[in-house]
Amino acid sequence: MTREEHFIKKTKLLAQIDSAEKLGCKNVLKYARAELAKLEKKFWEEHFYNPLFSYMVTREEMDKLIEDEVDPTFQIRVTFKSGEVYDLMYYHEIAPGVKHSAIEKWAKDELAKTIHHPEDIVSTHFIMG
Repeated sequence: MTREEHFIKKTKLLAQIDSAEKLGCKNVLKYARAELAKLEKKFWEEHFYNPLFSYMVTREEMDKLIEDEVDPTFQIRVTFKSGEVYDLMYYHEIAPGVKHSAIEKWAKDELAKTIHHPEDIVSTHFIMG
């Protein structure tokens, strides 16, 4: 879910809650509040689940950033045993106080989950965008 979709759904639910309060519809009010809580939890899990970052970009937003040629926030340079070097681009806002070494470790752990031979990763280095 993109931020825009989240805010549209949230606005509709807040309007529903406001109307239900004015009209005294307790069941509608209860349902709308529960749906709002679910929506906020889902959005939080999708965008703010990682303590290293304050916001994570969705796939749809990533496509738009690449189309608009927006520079990444930071890059992680990964070196493999074979000597191959890859730069992974990230569009995240780094949470205050997070050390670069923690981000490097996170990137290595996440990459290790997606490749066949994670033991081939020699190093990861943080590069500011």
